[in-house]
Amino acid sequence: MKITDDVIRDLLPLYHAGEVRADTRALVEAWLQEHPALAEEALRESAWSLPVITRTGADAEEREALRRTKALLARRSWALGIAIFFTALPLSFGGGDRTGFHWFFWPDHALAASLSLALGAVAWIAYAINHRRLRPKGF
Repeated sequence: MKITDDVIRDLLPLYHAGEVRADTRALVEAWLQEHPALAEEALRESAWSLPVITRTGADAEEREALRRTKALLARRSWALGIAIFFTALPLSFGGGDRTGFHWFFWPDHALAASLSLALGAVAWIAYAINHRRLRPKGF
């Protein structure tokens, strides 16, 4: 395989970032010694390379804030699903058979329907609280 200046140019960003193996580094350095024009171009390119980003203590705070936000979103989603289910459950009805339209829970299972509505109300309150916690402050 023939190595050209274009191949070395393609390797230069990785070379400057220190992401190449020792053999590739030696190849690029040997090529640059033999081709001074390309070596000058590589030197100019290394001058404008991107700075290395260092991690700070703020990253841990950001990760914790992200974890809390994800937990709030999950809680809000679960609360919404449970609220819809327990609110709609006592309102379910059937029909199409000989008896016609009829409620599944009313009036025979009024206590179960009332408990379901109460659980639905609690879930709606939990949803509202979690939704409010997710709103940005100061808006």
